[in-house]
Amino acid sequence: MEICPKVYFKVNKNYGVMVPVSGIISKIDKEFLKPEVLDANKKGYNDYTRDFIHNCDKSDVFYSESYNYDPKNFTFNFDEINICNDNDFIEMSTGESTFDVRKTYVSGVKHEDAMSFMKKLTRDYPCPDVNSGFYVEERRWNILVRNIMKHKNTMLVGPTGTGKTDVIIRICKALNIPCRIYDMGAMMDPLTDLLGSHRLENGSSKFDYAKFVQDVQEPGVILLDELSRAPQMTNNILFPCLDDRRMLPVEIADSNGPRSVPVHPECTFIATANIGSEYSGTNELDAALENRFMTIQVDYLPKSIEAQVLTIRTGCDEKSALKVVGVANAIRERYLEGSLSKTISTRETLACGELLVDGFSLLEAVNFSFCEKFPKYGENSEYDTVKKIMMGF
Repeated sequence: MEICPKVYFKVNKNYGVMVPVSGIISKIDKEFLKPEVLDANKKGYNDYTRDFIHNCDKSDVFYSESYNYDPKNFTFNFDEINICNDNDFIEMSTGESTFDVRKTYVSGVKHEDAMSFMKKLTRDYPCPDVNSGFYVEERRWNILVRNIMKHKNTMLVGPTGTGKTDVIIRICKALNIPCRIYDMGAMMDPLTDLLGSHRLENGSSKFDYAKFVQDVQEPGVILLDELSRAPQMTNNILFPCLDDRRMLPVEIADSNGPRSVPVHPECTFIATANIGSEYSGTNELDAALENRFMTIQVDYLPKSIEAQVLTIRTGCDEKSALKVVGVANAIRERYLEGSLSKTISTRETLACGELLVDGFSLLEAVNFSFCEKFPKYGENSEYDTVKKIMMGF
């Protein structure tokens, strides 16, 4: 029996046959799911393999490094089979939608080791513990680290003040790569801000390239902050950077400089956005622009977690922290309902905690940190609404 690269497989319960798997995330090779292939597969087994399939626990994953493969019938035959444990079989994250067993195993080309990517990622770039004063769900941290490492465009969507920008800055610091932030909502003229402008020099026109032109040609993360607030013209500039062209056209440049520049292979675009009618001042994102990003939802922290972050970051007591977060969450709910024009970010709950530590009462701290930001003029003002919420705690 030939010694081959290790093959992992599971038993298909409906057909009673073995089908190779490349990992929990990747899909089984499409060829092995065709009924005619599954039927041929069953007919080609030796006695050992047939008996093993009949008697095994069909929920387990198995492996073998010793097998014969019949490419005509897509059949693996074994003389020895092992049950995997956690160290033998760990999910792969190859990004592939299918897995070609003929290329991977029959030709002797090894697939990425089963433990290599995800295990190294979680080991080398662990999710911050809440005791560090910052919290993000572990799997969201992992997918963001993975996307930046593999240079996948990603858009973080969620309410203001939920830490979208902060988490990207922290990941870039962990990966030791630069993070260049562009405030898209502050751009009045995308052509000038992203491409450049002409100026007079010694009686003639000279084109000055914008910093963005240089940044896309270097490795690192470009953070397009508040992309949903950018002028619509921005889309046409960004499209060729974000798709397979990976090119930034600079058609407005003069003849003395390049009219287009390549995006560096290790330049990754991350965007943040507030999407929905409840976010005043935002534009509806173009579907073509959204499709160039993987979307990750980010929400406010769970109440107990935010209170814990508050005590760690500011030093205020737990009881007061829970009340501050309770008021903040009540205001957030009213904001999402549309009865308030503003919300409360984690940044503002932290400011409230700092006032408590400096000797202000709970009512004073909440008033100055939360209530004062709402308009107080007129009957039934937002300020009065927030005061009533505050008094309820």
